[in-house]
Order: sequence, then C-alpha cells, then structure tokens
Amino acid sequence: MQSILIPQRLYEPPSRDVREYQMLRPIKFSVNGCGYIVLSDALAGNLGGLEHANDFVFSDGALKKSLRLEWPMSAWGSSYQPYARQITVRDSTKEVNSITLAKLAKKIAEELKRFIELNQNFVLEDTRWKVGSGFITLDRLLLVEARQVSGGSIQPVLRLVPRQRGHQTR
Repeated sequence: MQSILIPQRLYEPPSRDVREYQMLRPIKFSVNGCGYIVLSDALAGNLGGLEHANDFVFSDGALKKSLRLEWPMSAWGSSYQPYARQITVRDSTKEVNSITLAKLAKKIAEELKRFIELNQNFVLEDTRWKVGSGFITLDRLLLVEARQVSGGSIQPVLRLVPRQRGHQTR
C-alpha cells in the first residue's frame, strides 16, 4: 500500500536527556509482513496476522505511559496542539503483566480516534494535515511503530494513505 510518513516532531521532555531513549528499540507493528497495521482495523479489534500480537511490550514496571502526538504544522504555520494522554500499560491480572502488542495497537488507535474527534472542527488553511471526516481518518492512518521518547512517554510513528481521486473517506 502506498503511503507517506507523517512528519511529527519528536517529543522532547522539558528537562531530561533523551539520548538514552533514542537508543531503545522501537516497538514495531506488522500484519502479515507488511510493516504496519491500519488504525481502523486495530480499533475494531481486527488484529489477525499481527506478528508478535501476544508479546508483552514493556518491561520497566510502569503502570501508565503518556501517548504523545506532535502533529505536523501546515504550510502557513498553524497546527493542532501537541496531544498527550496517559494510557495504562499493565493488564489487570494478578501478575500485573505488561500489555501485549495487540492491546497497545488498540490503545493507540483509540487515542488517535480521540485526537481526531477533538480536532476535527479546528480550522487549518492547509488541509494536507487536517483530520476529520472528508480529510484524515483512521482508515487512512497506518501504525508503523511506537518509540519510547522519555521514561514515561511513547510516540507512534504513522504513515498516511493518500486519498484516491474522487474518493470520499469515511
């Protein structure tokens, strides 16, 4: 599937040295070897073929992490506010394990859905990065990986599937 990388600015915590986190291995998402998962599929729980779906993701013992988005700026300098929201990264079993890769994909999809809902009425002069009905929706967003950008934060790496000419998105 043809797609373009969404150029997010990498989140930097205000007073921390981020070099140690930039060396951590990214959390990769791949369905049947394609190197991504469509976020609308993740939200719907259509996770068949997700490689390593039942692998535990986090080993640091944290209960929560902030999911961060730094949406790209328009050509005229306007942009959505940086998005951050805490997600639970431990399950509710007696062992309190890390969530699985499949669960993380679903949580990221839920947060992108919330981000779109919060920002769909925000006016952007440049509609290239506009979210909402008729613009960028979950069915056009591909989750490639998640990067730990600080001790308590992760940031998804996303790709965008271009709209087909004359095709209206959901």
